[in-house]
This record gives sequence, C-alpha cells and structure tokens, in this order.
Amino acid sequence: MLFRSDYGYAIQPIKKLPKERTRALGIFRAHRGKDGGTIEPVDKKELRSWSIEPAHQGEAKNGDLVRFDLMRSGRYGVPTAKIVEVLGNPDDQRQISLIAVHTHGIPDEFPPQVLAELDKLPALELGKRTDLRDVPLLTIDPVDARDHDDAVFAEPDTSADNPGGIRLWVAIADVAYYVRPNSRLDREARVRGNSVYFPDRVVPMLPEKISNDLCSLRELEDRPCLAVEMIYDAHGHKRRQTFHRAMMRSHAKLSYQEAQAAIDGKPSEKAAAVLESALKPLWAAYRILAAARDLRGPLDLDLPERKIEIGKDGKVKRIYVPERL
Repeated sequence: MLFRSDYGYAIQPIKKLPKERTRALGIFRAHRGKDGGTIEPVDKKELRSWSIEPAHQGEAKNGDLVRFDLMRSGRYGVPTAKIVEVLGNPDDQRQISLIAVHTHGIPDEFPPQVLAELDKLPALELGKRTDLRDVPLLTIDPVDARDHDDAVFAEPDTSADNPGGIRLWVAIADVAYYVRPNSRLDREARVRGNSVYFPDRVVPMLPEKISNDLCSLRELEDRPCLAVEMIYDAHGHKRRQTFHRAMMRSHAKLSYQEAQAAIDGKPSEKAAAVLESALKPLWAAYRILAAARDLRGPLDLDLPERKIEIGKDGKVKRIYVPERL
C-alpha cells in the first residue's frame, strides 16, 4: 500500500502472498514424434501449462496423471516442470481423490520441519495420570473405520443412595500429550483444521505416527487419554461427573456389527470375552439414557448414511445405505 507522509511517499505491506506451489498434479501430453511434452493442469481454472524436457519426462506416457516439481533456471527464468511420480490413469477413482486434494488446496504432505518433531515426542509415562488400564474400556467403530480415538465402559453404580443407577466412562485419545501448543505439529494442524476423508483414502490432520499409532486406541496397548466418569440415576438424570487425565488400555476393538450380534445372542469369540463385563452393561446404560432422551423430546435427525464402495478396478462399484444398528 502506498501512502503519503511528512517525509514523502512510503510503502506499507498489506499482505504476504503465498509462494507458488512447487509440487502439483497435471496431465502429461507428449509431443508428437519426439520426446518431451507439456503438462496440463487438472484444475481447469489454471489457464497455463508447463513444458517438459525429455530428460525430465521419466516413464510418463501420453495422458498419464503425474506429480511434478516446478523448476526455475535462474532468478528470473521461465519455470519448467520435472515429473517426479507417474500416477497412471486420471479416470481411476483413486486418482480422482488425488485430483480433488490438489484442486481444493488440501495439504497432503507434511513439511520436513513438522516430521522432524516426531523424533522428539515425549515417552509414555503414567506419572500423575489416573490408571484406568484395568477398566474394560471398549472401542466400537464401523468395520471400515480408519480412526479409533474413543472408548466407552459402563457398570451399575454401587452407591446405596442411587439404586438402579449407572457409572459411565467415556475416554478419548489425549492428543495434547504429544502435540504441544505452538509446536510445528500444532501450527500445521491448525492450518489443516481437520482430517479429510475420501472413499479410498484419508488426508490426516496429524502425521500418521500420531493419528494411526500413538493416539490410536489400539487393542491391549497403553494409551494416554482424557476421560470423564459420569454417574446417572435409574431415570437417566446425570448426578455428577469427574474429568481425568488418565492412562487406558482398550480391552477389545469391536465393530458395530460385532457388538450388535453379541447383544442378539450370537457373540464372536472376542465379543464373548467382554459380553458380561462390558457389552451388556453398555446396552443397559444405552436403554436408560435413550429413555431419558425420548422424554426430553429433542430434535432427532435420523438421516440415512450413504457409503461409496470402490471396486478393484478403482471405479465406484456401488453407493449403498448401511444397516442402522
């Protein structure tokens, strides 16, 4: 921004513009009768293409979807492209997901500075945490779930002044134990905002070492968590709650179908081991809380969930509504 002052004209920055992306997706178009070619953008709004020298073509063939780097010869040179990965048929659904990632500017690679922090993560220690490893918490998720970050447990409340009451535990992965405020991991997560799910892949908010390992509530493995203990009476009214920073251990990882089958009298071997100690008390807690909810008369949006199934050829096989359990 240009403005006038007592000393003449002065300039004040308004906004720092982002650097041009150096890695992108495009469709390789080969020159007729000779090596080399051009790369057309997958985003139709980008009204430009990039030339490819034969030495930078790699194994790409005409019509391939490719990932490429932009290079510049000298400070003011015209940028050219170098193919770094050949992804194949752009009509494959798995490649369409990549194209969507690129078109909407979803960051699918973590900067080296962020990945470097993974080597400095704190070791897992009980310390002052509440030890919940003997509480038979369960993770219950869809069959195709990519995340396992919450667990539940219920049991009858043994207090004499709460006949028919229940004690309910809900635990979630303690991501903040590994992702500290203003760290590179934290700042990168704020840029992303959330994970993004596609039919065939997920673009995570945090590196997979955290999202799929350290903060995934894996079966029979110790994990840091945040937990809330809630006491309800026999009519589903909450009496009190207590929050804990704790250490937990998932006693079983079940699917919704597996849990439902166990309640219906057809438990799998894994579900049978926790049927009496965890699943039946959870079902009893659900019935009490559901009855209390119905009395309150809240808005109940029972909308069907549609899922996309991808075939082996990478194309959409079907779109279906899974059974509500």
